[in-house]
Amino acid sequence: METEGPFIKVPIECVSQVFRKTRKTVTSELTAIIKEISSLEAAGAAAGDTDGDDTRRGETADSGGEGEGDASAKLGELMDRLTNLKATAQEAGREEKKHLTGLRKRLDLLAQPPPPPPPPPPHLTGSSAVASTAAAASSFAVTESPGGKTRLDRFIVEYLLREGHSEAARELSEEAGIQDFVTIELFERAKEVEAAIRAKDLGPALRWCEDNSSRLRKLESKLEFRVRERAFLEMVRANKKEEAVQYARDYLQPHAANHQAEVQRDMGTLVFPNPQESTVPEWVALFHDDRWAELASEFLIEMQGVFGLTQPSMLEIVVQSGVSVVKTPQCSQDSFRLSHCPTCSSEGRALAEGLPCAHHGQSFLICRQSGDPIGDDNPPLVLPNGRVYGSRAIRALARPAAGTTGAGAGDAAAAAGSGIVGFDGTVGGTVGASVVTCPSTGQTFRFDQLRSVYII
Repeated sequence: METEGPFIKVPIECVSQVFRKTRKTVTSELTAIIKEISSLEAAGAAAGDTDGDDTRRGETADSGGEGEGDASAKLGELMDRLTNLKATAQEAGREEKKHLTGLRKRLDLLAQPPPPPPPPPPHLTGSSAVASTAAAASSFAVTESPGGKTRLDRFIVEYLLREGHSEAARELSEEAGIQDFVTIELFERAKEVEAAIRAKDLGPALRWCEDNSSRLRKLESKLEFRVRERAFLEMVRANKKEEAVQYARDYLQPHAANHQAEVQRDMGTLVFPNPQESTVPEWVALFHDDRWAELASEFLIEMQGVFGLTQPSMLEIVVQSGVSVVKTPQCSQDSFRLSHCPTCSSEGRALAEGLPCAHHGQSFLICRQSGDPIGDDNPPLVLPNGRVYGSRAIRALARPAAGTTGAGAGDAAAAAGSGIVGFDGTVGGTVGASVVTCPSTGQTFRFDQLRSVYII
């Protein structure tokens, strides 16, 4: 349940965002409409007083019809604005209902009883029924339970959305039937804002900051200041210094209390005719194009913080958790790399970097060749080069020695197949009848050179 916080928080934040935006729009529009109505009432009252005075004087006002026509047209405009405002409120209501329905379905999913815990792997129980630990691991995969499969699909969709693969994420969500458990529109809007920033268009970012201003203040975010700062610097770059000064008064001054040093540095760019070509590296860096990419990346991080998303993604978190379980000190050494070990692969190494090695209260050994647990029914044997394998792997690698023919070779093969390991390190009591080639180094050794390994 600790990993499901963002799963619940995202729809709640979406509802809150829709409500805040709609409330602001409705309040602003109603205030303007009421002001217009009050103006019409005042104008009508003034016109009535004027008509009364004209009547007492026996005069007629030909302009009265024209004034009534203007008032009727104005009332028609106000009716249209109210109709549009009603449509906006209804659309917001439908969007809120959609998010609340999704929240209800997410809560129902989490309320389902968890699947029973899997039995311990065979190498912890002494069982030898499973041919290899790779096969054993696959039988305990998270995808075996429906809840685990849904959770995995969710994590993959979220990761694809973060990486900008919206179409792939949409197809996977539809195929897995988890449309109600992912918020694709949220990431698509964020990617649109990010793309606009990289295209040096700050309008969408400013509107996003305005829609989420309360959440950004609670998080003590610097995003709005960074966007305003970039707009100011672009005015300076375009040599619109008077406009830049006015912009700084309107939008940078409110942030001066928390960003005084940055504001002073930004205002210093007004001193130079062309601050981009200044000899002061600090000012030159302010106008570098890399600043746009940094601002886009900062926006994505802040967006994820506003909606309670984790850093990094949940898929990376759970994969790193799994990788750390199987990570050993040998995983970083090329000489001990295994093709079927997740932490030995190049991708697994990158994920495991910086993670602690697995902690085991009780040690157990796995044959690096066959993947079988090493124990009483599969005792370890060490080759002269120091490589240790289980006796099953040694039997599989055994072959007759060169020049061995007839009964000797047959006896060696039968002895090797019997699995009898002598105390002198020989197999089946046959000395020198067979050889084994080390799969790691390619070296070949006689069986009488192998020794048993005892773990105390």
